[in-house]
Amino acid sequence: MKTKTVINRTVDSEKGKSIIKVIEDGEECETFVLEGKVAKRYIGFSLILQDLIDIILWLEKAHSCLPKKEKSADQKTNKYNYNSSKNIKDIKTLKAYFYSSIITYGKCFSSTEERGIKLEKKNHIEKEYLKYHKRIIEYRNNLVAHAGGVYDSGEVIVVVHPKNKGSFRIEPNLWRLDFEDDRELEINFLGLVKHVKLKVEATIKKIQENLITGDAKKAIIERDTKEKDKKGDEGIKQ
Repeated sequence: MKTKTVINRTVDSEKGKSIIKVIEDGEECETFVLEGKVAKRYIGFSLILQDLIDIILWLEKAHSCLPKKEKSADQKTNKYNYNSSKNIKDIKTLKAYFYSSIITYGKCFSSTEERGIKLEKKNHIEKEYLKYHKRIIEYRNNLVAHAGGVYDSGEVIVVVHPKNKGSFRIEPNLWRLDFEDDRELEINFLGLVKHVKLKVEATIKKIQENLITGDAKKAIIERDTKEKDKKGDEGIKQ
């Protein structure tokens, strides 16, 4: 008979920490925190997985705002799509999804003190996806996190009145990459993230197996031994 599991999560508003309660077959389970390097590594990759899930959601939301677009027969070099739509509200919504996805994707490949791990190209990206990975990281470095290059620039235009050559004004001409519609490519941003997600899930599965047969099993044995010793000491006192 399959075990019926219910996981309830609440948040400690003071500490900002999640509190978990697990109920199996109608009864609350004993839980304790597992410490150690492997456990921290497991949590680090689990947090990265959640980042990738967020990106997939954002990009799918962005695509849902656009008209349908067929994929090309081959992987062509996609030109930068400086969206020419006059609906500013739609463009800003797409930009929010796009920029959030870029910065979060870059975060997955950057080490942080708390997570202690990051994704590595050699372990989590197949060769055919590397070109697009580099493209997204370039957007991260030269568009979203920092300004520069062709993605975020402009020029000053002097506008001379057609009937009065002595009358002129200054107008800024800006070009900014708000969103790149790459859906026609066989390998695109969304496809890249889904690919990396599968790699991360495989990594998490391996770490989980190591925890179950290693640190977690050891922690259970140590807990049981301590309980037996405690009961033995209580019996002697009586």
